[in-house]
Amino acid sequence: MKPSEIQRIAKKELRTELISYIDKSKGADHKVYILNTKKGKFVLRVPKNPWKAELQSWAMREWKKKGAKVPKQIVARKTYCIEECIEGQDMIDAKLSFQDKKKIVHNIGEELKKMHRVKTKGYGFFKRIGVGGSKTWKEFVHRNFFVPLEYFEKNKKFSKTVIQDLKQTFKKQNLEFDDPRLLHFDVSYANVMVKNRKFAAIIDAGDVTSGDPLFEVGGFHRFLRPRRLARFFLEGYGVEDSKSLHFYALTNAMWWCYYFNAIKPGNHQWIVDMERRNVIHYLKKLK
Repeated sequence: MKPSEIQRIAKKELRTELISYIDKSKGADHKVYILNTKKGKFVLRVPKNPWKAELQSWAMREWKKKGAKVPKQIVARKTYCIEECIEGQDMIDAKLSFQDKKKIVHNIGEELKKMHRVKTKGYGFFKRIGVGGSKTWKEFVHRNFFVPLEYFEKNKKFSKTVIQDLKQTFKKQNLEFDDPRLLHFDVSYANVMVKNRKFAAIIDAGDVTSGDPLFEVGGFHRFLRPRRLARFFLEGYGVEDSKSLHFYALTNAMWWCYYFNAIKPGNHQWIVDMERRNVIHYLKKLK
């Protein structure tokens, strides 16, 4: 976005002068700008897919109604949205002790529980606000599992034994689910803000989807290092460790291993290696 356009948006929507701005974009799906104005700091999000600005803002407002610690929404337009700026650092940049992380991941579990109280319709990525594009949960999970699996098998990314074990693992799953909820779908250390070594907020609703909350619990479970942090996260959420959770963690790991191999290759080998280890780790737990 051109500086003149950012200046125009700040003046129109915030009714103040823009002093400066910083481009904090990290992902490929949208641009993120920190606006420093005479009224304070704000975040301007500009998705590549225009209607997603309204979707992101809608999701944040719904979570806010449930009492979740997420950014307050200021403006939602078709091509951009503006929200409050959460002060602090993300979990990647913050210098945290193990004791700090124990408390923070417990808080994340508590906040996700609140966020998962928002009911939706349909499953998978939204085709319109509040309505997922897949008719059944099984249809959505099947794609997230077998698209990567077919790629792994064709390109020999895992041994034949692992491929066969993955196929057998899917057959054992019961994916009947009919109570879809609003999922953040990208809860990671990059999207958790902390201030003074304490949990502050969950940010960035760019990948929201509709489905089984346990899928998201499993997705974050695989990020936790050291792995013994999982206990505190699950306690915060109020759920016990389970085979279903491990299956969803496995499915998440497979998808992202595939994504950074086939869809967005580049300087992401460390992610690919981490997700490969996750695939093997959760596959063993499911045997």
